[in-house]
Amino acid sequence: TVTVKDSKGTKLTANTHYRVSQPAGRKNVGRYRVKIQLTGNYTGTVYRYFNIAPKGTGIKSLAAGNKAVTVKLKLQKNTDHRLSDPIRHRQELQVC
Repeated sequence: TVTVKDSKGTKLTANTHYRVSQPAGRKNVGRYRVKIQLTGNYTGTVYRYFNIAPKGTGIKSLAAGNKAVTVKLKLQKNTDHRLSDPIRHRQELQVC
């Protein structure tokens, strides 16, 4: 939802005082730009940005063995997942 106010704090009316152009596909993770173009007695164009962050990755289950731990994760689509070994800090595993 876009709310536009003038310098006196008066709320402006959409499609009378301003028009909003929003990008398609605003459900995907990423950064988006909204264009607000003032009309009528108001002039100018303003751009505002917003981010859609990915959902967090969760742990589905853990299982301990003699020398290993098995972790099953709840992964999110279209997100880069990386796991690091907290003991060695130099090995990184990318999960697809």
